[in-house]
Amino acid sequence: MAKVSGFKFKVLTTSELAKIVNAVSGLSAGQHPPVSSDALDKPTPEIAAGVFQMLAEYAYDTEIQQVKIEAQRTGTIQHQEIYEEALDVLTLFRWCRQVANINSIDDFTFKDVWDPSQKRFRAVVSALCNFDRYKESRETKFDPEREELQALDDQRADLLAKTNHMEEEVA
Repeated sequence: MAKVSGFKFKVLTTSELAKIVNAVSGLSAGQHPPVSSDALDKPTPEIAAGVFQMLAEYAYDTEIQQVKIEAQRTGTIQHQEIYEEALDVLTLFRWCRQVANINSIDDFTFKDVWDPSQKRFRAVVSALCNFDRYKESRETKFDPEREELQALDDQRADLLAKTNHMEEEVA
């Protein structure tokens, strides 16, 4: 499909988007139901929020629930019980807005979640998928280094345990 006027990325078809969203849902830690291309053609607020959440959690390598738990643990939000339900929505909105801004969509609003129009929804989801694809391509470049880091970290942990054991023997 050709570029839609005003965007610096290719706006994908709903069948392409469904494939990507379902692939991302399989990679994410949370359990998300599969999304059909028909659902993306006629998005409801629930579908929009679910798709945005899957793509944003994948982009940030964390779940919204982890953010809430971390906020509770650190006490960064006063009177958290008041904001309990809003924190999910605000975190999701903030993440999606940042990724949309990276893709030059500067006007992402709550209306994109609560009242999604088919054309706009496709464009925003394409932007999120574009970012997720880029992130994945960058990550695969560093897989050998990550494996080496993990091996070195395991070796360090073994040496530390050995040192602690020897110190106990000496004592």
